[in-house]
Amino acid sequence: MKALLTAFLLAIFTTGAQAVDITALLAKAKETTKKKPSPHELMAPYWCAEPGWHTEFQLRNNLLTSDLTVTPVLRLSTGQEFKLSPVTIPAATVTTVDVMTELNKVAPQLVHQTGTYGSVSFQYSSISTANLYAVAMVHMDGQPIGYHIDAASIGKKSVGGSREGIWWLPRQGVYDYLVISNGSDKAITGTLSIYDAAGKETKSTVKLGTHQTVRVVVSQLVSSANLTGSYGGIRFSVPNSAREINSVHFLYDPNAGFSAMMKMFHFDGTSKLEERMWAGNTKWTQWAPMLALKNPDPIVGFPQGTVLQPMVFLRNTITQSVNVNVSIGWHGDSGQGKANVPVITLQPLETRKLDIGSMQQQLGIPNTAHWGLVTVTTGVTPDDVIAVAASYDATGRYGAQTPFSDQLADHWTGGLWQVDSTHNSIIAVTNGGNQPTDALLTFFYNGGKDKYEIQKTIAPGDQLWLNLADYIHNSTPDKNGKVFPTTLTSGTYELRDLKPDKTLSGSLFEGKIIVDKTWGHLTYGCMTCCGYGSLRIMDPNPLVLPITTNGFTTPVVQDNCSGAQFDYNFITAWVSGNPNIIWVDPPGGMQTGLGGGAAGVGGSGDLDSGDGVDPGFTGGHPNACPRQVQDSGGTTNVLAITSISPAFGAIGTTVPVTITGSGFSAGALTVSAGDGIVVSIDPKNISDGQISVLFIIDSSTTSGSRDVSVTVAGQKSNTVTFQVVCAVPTNFSTVSEVNLPEGSLSFQYTFSSSTGITNDIAACTVGETVFYPGSSGIFVWPLPMVSQTQNPFVRSSNATNVFIPDRNFPPTSYQQPYMSAHFSSTQRFWFICPCYQNGALTNFVPDLTIDRRVFQDSDNLWKYQIDKSGYTNIVTLPNQ
Repeated sequence: MKALLTAFLLAIFTTGAQAVDITALLAKAKETTKKKPSPHELMAPYWCAEPGWHTEFQLRNNLLTSDLTVTPVLRLSTGQEFKLSPVTIPAATVTTVDVMTELNKVAPQLVHQTGTYGSVSFQYSSISTANLYAVAMVHMDGQPIGYHIDAASIGKKSVGGSREGIWWLPRQGVYDYLVISNGSDKAITGTLSIYDAAGKETKSTVKLGTHQTVRVVVSQLVSSANLTGSYGGIRFSVPNSAREINSVHFLYDPNAGFSAMMKMFHFDGTSKLEERMWAGNTKWTQWAPMLALKNPDPIVGFPQGTVLQPMVFLRNTITQSVNVNVSIGWHGDSGQGKANVPVITLQPLETRKLDIGSMQQQLGIPNTAHWGLVTVTTGVTPDDVIAVAASYDATGRYGAQTPFSDQLADHWTGGLWQVDSTHNSIIAVTNGGNQPTDALLTFFYNGGKDKYEIQKTIAPGDQLWLNLADYIHNSTPDKNGKVFPTTLTSGTYELRDLKPDKTLSGSLFEGKIIVDKTWGHLTYGCMTCCGYGSLRIMDPNPLVLPITTNGFTTPVVQDNCSGAQFDYNFITAWVSGNPNIIWVDPPGGMQTGLGGGAAGVGGSGDLDSGDGVDPGFTGGHPNACPRQVQDSGGTTNVLAITSISPAFGAIGTTVPVTITGSGFSAGALTVSAGDGIVVSIDPKNISDGQISVLFIIDSSTTSGSRDVSVTVAGQKSNTVTFQVVCAVPTNFSTVSEVNLPEGSLSFQYTFSSSTGITNDIAACTVGETVFYPGSSGIFVWPLPMVSQTQNPFVRSSNATNVFIPDRNFPPTSYQQPYMSAHFSSTQRFWFICPCYQNGALTNFVPDLTIDRRVFQDSDNLWKYQIDKSGYTNIVTLPNQ
């Protein structure tokens, strides 16, 4: 079946515009039993328990019904690990872990000590990486300063790349940290580049040991490098293991109560534009859904008269100029509208700040507007331009951020929402596509046992805004007439697009702000997209299909977050593993049995993927859901051979062969393998789906294809190809060379069989011939070199001896008086195989020249020199 799946990748893929009834699919979904649990890990790049700081972890179990047990492992900046107590989380529930409390249990000496910070690994056994949503919430004690730090998956493939960001120093007195953490089990060396706004760069090398974290102050790097300006770019690049690196950059001013997170982006250059365009968009697009405009919404609770300074930072990460389109969809007390910023040309590596506040009047955005949906579109490949949005008053005390993302999806899971006397949660759901869609927000509470559902149709480019406190306190009924308990204070939530396309890709994304009324502080939160993974099986499997009848099988797909599996035909190009046995309709998948046997049937198609699809994907981003090609396949039984292994054998050898298929035990069986092959069958090695035989390949046969078939009870199966090959020595190479003190060049050469099996060249001979000057016979070396050699000199051995030692000797002795002398010989390495070129001698490599001479050196000493293949040995003649 694996061989057949390779063929499926040759299909042509389309993305299909028709909407899918995801509600009907999910109604039949159950948590998968097809995929066994395996170890998974998420890593958050920073936690801190230094004096004045505290951290809590928020862990959400995304599974449909099962509990999830997670072990947080704290890592200090040195890489030293402290395993905390395992946490068991019920399905659809958020659990918080207070780091200070847990650290007191395992390492109390570290609590509130300078240097008590690092990264954290969340380790768990489950069916998918995306079964867990995890964030680290880092707060400064007694201050409106806090950060939401997402945990991301740790990719284990060796892919080079970088972490890209933007630095900002808004005024004196603002502190900053750039944190870079290594989630790898090996040391990593990277290059940290800091750019000014114009792209001027300063570089430094950063070495990270296993699981280590470095924390640097960007403002100090900017100052020491004499970079000017208040903002610019950050890049941390590594030649490999890029997905094992995570980073975070944040600012704070305890005097003003200011904090900001400058989101960093993963970049590895492997993402294709078609993988990261959704819902009818034709260019790469990023959105920031909740930019607070100059006049803040009263709902956030800022003091009356507060004036914000909304801004957007844009950074060109490549060395070519890029044109950027920016639009702002605004809404407020007077309604809503859209404003377009004139096209911006970013020079190579340039960072630019757009002062949206000062542009509002020019753009026609009224002062009564409170919020903006910022859309950034470029004609380049993903991540060539990154963006960060921020909006603060002049003091930095009041403000908010909204992170940019290029992701649209049909399923998102979120962390903790809070509504109580000191908190409120504001959520904005955006339709980033070009068609209306139905959004379903589901809020889970009471340990995941109860839910409240809001379903709304959202127009293209429009948003659904929710003030969660209003829904709770006003007892607003949901789509099913249910109301929130008025005493409810927290829970978790998820978002679905109920009209995804053929790839199960939606057009929605979300933003959330949690208002802390005590401090007048806004903290943004992010949902994680889920994506889907083909389980690479069919339902039913196998399909039993009598000859001339029709039938269908359907791929089984898994929601990577919830683990819910359901039947869904995402395949756009079906392929039969053997059209002589099963014909399959390429677009629809209907199968027709044409002949006896078993055949693989399946295909490939685009599917909104994600971190849960770990095997096989080197591209994509941590915590993202690119649209990627996935495949699925199954077996349809009618009677035949499906595979043969190995599919080749060498002339003159006996090859154990396994023939796989179905129906082999239905009666008397014979196997035909074509001319020159005798098949030996042991009845004990026959089962319904497999035959183990010996192919005895005659030493006098010729190479080429052979048709192999199985006949059972007089019925002949389909044929598969077996290649009879002439195995020859190949890949002649030098293993080593040593200069010996008496003047020899000592080489060791090696070679291999063209089939990779050494015994296949047992009939071959390898050897060398050395030709000396003059005619055949005895070659006498010129004085003062005293020696004589058979001319030509020949030696050989069986080709199964794959190492050839070769020592090029000096003369036996030297005769005085010494004088200049020189001669060259030609060395030829060769092989002979009876099945190759009628047994003719064949050169391994072009002839080699061995050059020997005696000469008087600049130190007046006579010396002997030998040269071959770029190697030289020189020794001083005796008795001088």
